[in-house]
Amino acid sequence: KAEQEYFQEEAEASEEEPSSELFHSPMPNRRATKAEAAEEQLYQQVTAAIVEEQLLLKPGFGRANIVERFGISAHRAGMIFSKHQTSIPEFARNCRLDYACQQMKDDPLTNLSDIAAASGFNYVSSFMRDFKDRYGVTPARFREMQQAKVDDDEKMPYRNNDINK
Repeated sequence: KAEQEYFQEEAEASEEEPSSELFHSPMPNRRATKAEAAEEQLYQQVTAAIVEEQLLLKPGFGRANIVERFGISAHRAGMIFSKHQTSIPEFARNCRLDYACQQMKDDPLTNLSDIAAASGFNYVSSFMRDFKDRYGVTPARFREMQQAKVDDDEKMPYRNNDINK
């Protein structure tokens, strides 16, 4: 009975107290504090700058670059990403993979090792492994699938016409 009362008290306390988790609150109607809003704004600024300024394409990109660029501590840099269930390396890797995909679509003849290097990967093997882990296919297979899709679109011109006329 004491155990049941303890869990009941814990449940009631968690309903009354605001969650300590900043952005993924179990209480969706809770308003963000000024500090939480400032952290969210900083996260948005940092991620936008990383993508827009293509900072992630530099092979050595990491926490130190964010600390230097935004004048924040290394701990704070890591914390703003962890509040979004990611890390700086994971965020950079995902952005690099997105960039690589776009490069393969835009220029299907570019060598995959050149795409890996242009996307900020130090090693082609890391690029291949990370790509397959994220998308479930190798970069070469992805490129083949993209080319097949383009070929199908070219063979069926009626897709571009209004067939309901």
